[in-house]
Amino acid sequence: MQLGEVAPFSAMIGALLGATATYLLGLRSESSKNYARLRTEAYIDFIKSVASITIAHRKTDAEKEADATALLIDAKTRVAVYGNPVAAAALAAFCRD
Repeated sequence: MQLGEVAPFSAMIGALLGATATYLLGLRSESSKNYARLRTEAYIDFIKSVASITIAHRKTDAEKEADATALLIDAKTRVAVYGNPVAAAALAAFCRD
């Protein structure tokens, strides 16, 4: 084969490799964004549930306090799964005190 015959194939292979790399990096980026979103939502839900428990406790509303406690347990579990290890350890220390 001569150079003129090989050039179109090498260009096509280069384009396919480039497209594949772009696709795979895009998937990785999307996965990272989704993980960050889940982590942030867990942190926010934890703070909201602690605030809800405090408000319900001050108003002596046992039903709302129980509901907020259930949300707190869910948020703590999600922080343990998705959260930064340092943040999860700090949350555990906070909950023990």
